[in-house]
Amino acid sequence: MASYNKEKYIRQQEETKEILSRMVEETAKNYQDNPEDLAELLAFRSRFRTYSFRNTALILRQNPGASFVASYEKFKEMGYQVRRGQKGMMVFVPVEVSFFQDPQTGKWVQLKQASPEQKLKIKRREIPLQVKTTFKIGHVFDISQTDCPQKDYPKFFHMGYPSALHAALYNAVEKYCTQTLHCPVYQKGMDSIVLHGYYDRQKNEIYINSQLEDTQRLSTLIHEMGHSILHRGSLEKATVSQIEFEADSLALMIEKHLGIETTSSRKRHLAEHYQVLAGDVDQTEKKLWLEPILSHVFSEYSNYIPKLDAVIEDSLFRESALQGTLKSPGPEEGLGDFFSTETSNTGADSQQNQPQAKLRGYFRSHSDEKNLEYHRDDDELEL
Repeated sequence: MASYNKEKYIRQQEETKEILSRMVEETAKNYQDNPEDLAELLAFRSRFRTYSFRNTALILRQNPGASFVASYEKFKEMGYQVRRGQKGMMVFVPVEVSFFQDPQTGKWVQLKQASPEQKLKIKRREIPLQVKTTFKIGHVFDISQTDCPQKDYPKFFHMGYPSALHAALYNAVEKYCTQTLHCPVYQKGMDSIVLHGYYDRQKNEIYINSQLEDTQRLSTLIHEMGHSILHRGSLEKATVSQIEFEADSLALMIEKHLGIETTSSRKRHLAEHYQVLAGDVDQTEKKLWLEPILSHVFSEYSNYIPKLDAVIEDSLFRESALQGTLKSPGPEEGLGDFFSTETSNTGADSQQNQPQAKLRGYFRSHSDEKNLEYHRDDDELEL
């Protein structure tokens, strides 16, 4: 058996990190050069709300079909086994390392190299100590690489909602805007059907064209809600194109999360503002200018989605109580047909409560903290 060579291991880690960094840059540059494909990146990102921009780009590059990823150990904790022979996807894993300042040289040295005397002085706070975040290479696997049965997939990632629920979803999102964002939503007649709606940044109010049908109303509301999340108040430095691009990006991820098909006009709107925005970027900053903008959008998406899911769950649950009992979706149906007139022969309480309890259980499986992905954005710092 070959002996462990620490220097060789460190060298290999550094070489691999360099390869991964170049992979991230190439992936980002591809979307910077082809803005019409940005929708693909944003839709993919909606599945991984706790991952950084860089790790999302790495997962996309290595497995575009990934839907829910975790480490080998995490899947084992969840009761599933990664299948033999499966190759993991490489990601950056944050590691905290402690350093002390050598009194003689003034250099920062790893704590594990301190002498007993130095450790005693560090404990007495006579020698400065600081913690730095560095990165090592880790591996994650997609759920499809495990023995997890497909019927369990909805426990770990959102399957979306059928179009028949778009009117109910609109009401739920409107409630979220009003109660959580303190942003009232008004429907009003507008001069043209082409004008779908707008956001008043100073008043933090949303106006939706009353002539729109359910799906278009919902899509428009999600876009304007993106403005409320990202752009309320004054924006001194941001251009109109950046503001619209950010709102489109956030809206597209939320739509993907909810299972709403993104319209061609939304994609075109995203690409048009992207082109203008790219033209405004200083040539010296061209390398990865898109990353900080999308990282901000990704962060806000991660912050707001759990609460939005909770409001939608509550709203659909209450609406189901008004419209009748609820049919529990089968694993092959996605969310299936929520509202049903089916009845049960097990008594009034079962007729009223059992299907609704199943709905609450379904939604809780999506918002439960224990089902979040392995690497969290709040543990990851930029390289």
